[in-house]
Amino acid sequence: MGAWGTGLYSSDMAADMRAVIKSALRLPFDEDRIVDILRDGERRAADDPGNEDHTTFWLVLADQLEKRGVAHAPTREKAIAIIDRGDDLMMMERLGMKPADLRKRGAKLAELRARLAAAPLLSKPRATILAPQNYTLEIGLLYACPVKGSNCINPYRGKTNFDGSPWIRNQVRRQSLPLDDLGLDFYHLSENVHKARREPYGEEYVRREGEQEAERQIPVTPGPDAVRQGEAQHRQREDVAPEAGRLWSEV
Repeated sequence: MGAWGTGLYSSDMAADMRAVIKSALRLPFDEDRIVDILRDGERRAADDPGNEDHTTFWLVLADQLEKRGVAHAPTREKAIAIIDRGDDLMMMERLGMKPADLRKRGAKLAELRARLAAAPLLSKPRATILAPQNYTLEIGLLYACPVKGSNCINPYRGKTNFDGSPWIRNQVRRQSLPLDDLGLDFYHLSENVHKARREPYGEEYVRREGEQEAERQIPVTPGPDAVRQGEAQHRQREDVAPEAGRLWSEV
């Protein structure tokens, strides 16, 4: 996914790993087993040096273990080797990071290396769970999710900006991020497909057939052939409103 800043945690992989590592360290296992569990969760990033998240995985893992008082020599040594060889900076350069930002990231990595080199060789005691945790969801209960009309809402974005796609697009343009293209993710693909479907047929059709049944009319993972077929069917209808054509163009 690349990085949006010079810091070690300025990427999706790094930000996600921080929370995952914190949770994994609550398990009543030794350091080797914890690292194996984390590697199993991100096997490609952990084991493939050519993966763009490879250096991030090991640097973040080493950083989090050091900060939480967990000594794991193989992880520490691997992270130090990555820094000494310049693997992370080379990967960031490949992903489009500018020279000035590379120097800033290099300084942060030097600080990390110093901490890792001075880290204790023995782990501190840590609190672990004594028994498996209860399931978050319980059988027989009905759970409600926030929606706006028939659209999903991201509850972390607030009431006025529940859909983050415009913000993402603006950030890409404002920061001149080196992307080859901007695509429509599945959520917005599905959203536009169903909007285009409602435009010619009307909300009454949707209400009559039921939202659930209407959603089943579109393949769960619509491929190019399914999208082209749906587009052709809608364009053949003489009563298709202009808005439907615009939505299909976006799809």
